[in-house]
Amino acid sequence: MIAAAVIILRLASAAPDGTAWAREFRALERDVDAHTHGEVKVKWYMDGIAGDELEVPSRMTRGQIDGTASGGAFCQKVSPSMRLTRLQGMFERHEEASFLLSRFRDSIEEEMGQRSHASRCARTRSSRA
Repeated sequence: MIAAAVIILRLASAAPDGTAWAREFRALERDVDAHTHGEVKVKWYMDGIAGDELEVPSRMTRGQIDGTASGGAFCQKVSPSMRLTRLQGMFERHEEASFLLSRFRDSIEEEMGQRSHASRCARTRSSRA
């Protein structure tokens, strides 16, 4: 039996390696590897090495990067509804912001889809933070 070729997803983030976000991204990397039995690997380009959040989309278009974990600038450019995340001080608890995002999820997904981008809204798992 011939083994299938390993798929490598090249993902970029401006998040500095070693931060809480980077740890979440590395956890995703491990989860993908485990759930696909090593058939899909994630290669992270951290610290903005692949460009800042507004440069990475052009690298995605050229096929140099497969995706990005954006802190907001890219998402807000592609999906204007994401600008609601810029309402600093409006929420006292994380749950309030999550609720608002859940109410706008359909609009965000539609805006992302119109621009040929997929959105993955993730929740931070406090056990790994």
